[in-house]
Amino acid sequence: MARDLIKSDLSIKACLPQEKPYRLNDGKGLFILINPNGSKYWRLNYSFQGSRKKLSLGVYPEIGLKQARLKALEFQKLIADGVDPSEKRKQQKQIIEKSVEDQQRIKAGIPLENSFADVAGRWLESYQ
Repeated sequence: MARDLIKSDLSIKACLPQEKPYRLNDGKGLFILINPNGSKYWRLNYSFQGSRKKLSLGVYPEIGLKQARLKALEFQKLIADGVDPSEKRKQQKQIIEKSVEDQQRIKAGIPLENSFADVAGRWLESYQ
């Protein structure tokens, strides 16, 4: 079994910013990027259908080492099942945006897009 290069959250906290961004690897594509301003970002490198990709997992310390490893494991399972985690994330974002838009339409008293009321209203407008 591969030895983890990041030992604990304490070892991440102890990392000081340097002149250039650098990273600490945790294995299996998971790493933390440490920027010159001191910010620390979790990233996951992976391959999907022959393409190398990089996925953001969150900001340290909001996402700790254990959480980052669990997120990376979830994404690796998706990859193994033939699902691109980046595309899945985009689809989830679109669903949330659509839901917000629908709520705004309801609040404003406008029929939901492609509902019977919406289609009938557009037909009436074009017919007149």
